[in-house]
Amino acid sequence: MKPNALTIVSIIFVLAVESRAGMLKKSGIMIGYNSTHINAKEISDYALPRSGYGMGLYAEWMDRSIFSLLSQLEYVQRGFIQEQIETDNDGSFIQRVRAKSRLDYITFPFLLKIQPIKLLVNPYFVAGPRFDFLIFRENGKYEFSKITYESRVAENFDDFGIGFILGGGMTTAKILHTQLSFELNFNLDITNSFSKVGTMTVRKNAVDFWLKVAL
Repeated sequence: MKPNALTIVSIIFVLAVESRAGMLKKSGIMIGYNSTHINAKEISDYALPRSGYGMGLYAEWMDRSIFSLLSQLEYVQRGFIQEQIETDNDGSFIQRVRAKSRLDYITFPFLLKIQPIKLLVNPYFVAGPRFDFLIFRENGKYEFSKITYESRVAENFDDFGIGFILGGGMTTAKILHTQLSFELNFNLDITNSFSKVGTMTVRKNAVDFWLKVAL
């Protein structure tokens, strides 16, 4: 079942209640860069990775020794690149033509954070589920020598998906009353992004690099 607006509002309400209870450890903003790869055995012409950017907010809760919880609200640019080879009437190579399709998501990760040691620079690990809502899609276009052809593959992607994040990073000591964290995450899809197309299994996997600034 696709989560609706009431589900999102309920999550925000719960987090607000926890904050009033004094469980908020710290919060901040995040900016990032990512590379998304589409995993689909049935289709081989859009396996090229596509780069994008991201931004968001995070909150860290319930500091319990080496454990804490992270809730995040992210805007991320995903997508994929299709490639075809253009030839002339004799079959001779002319050029490689690429169509870059874009998929933008609002995503909600809920992560367990493990910080085993506390030093001047503190390493940590994160893991947990994420919930993706597709908010924008743009079909890529093949720019051949004589014609332009629009790919329609992006239209088959579901509006909602569930994934899993596994990653780690380092947090610096306080600099001018704030802290910086550098984080590398591996995003793996759990659900099939092509659930409307019953004969295909498509998953979007990504590597994200985030800079987090505690406020």
